[in-house]
Amino acid sequence: MKESAASLMSYMSELSEEAYSAGRMHGLEYALWHAVTSGPESYGRLSIDQEEIQRLIDLSKQCGGWMYFDDELGETWIAEHEWKQTFDLNKANYPMD
Repeated sequence: MKESAASLMSYMSELSEEAYSAGRMHGLEYALWHAVTSGPESYGRLSIDQEEIQRLIDLSKQCGGWMYFDDELGETWIAEHEWKQTFDLNKANYPMD
């Protein structure tokens, strides 16, 4: 895994820890991407603000994609254009509001 992708995953895990005291909540990648595309929102005990959103955007740009959890592969990098398709296809399975 590229260092930039690992940095994104690490930050996503930090946010999950703050929100739920869990390093990797189910659907984390969907909730955080929703905040990136829709703006500040609550996630567990965490209020995702513009600063956190900007850091996610910056880290995503650095690695050219997003991180998600694959049942077989574990933490997996995906190109941004592929992630957007995956998100659109699966977002109904992960309530975000």
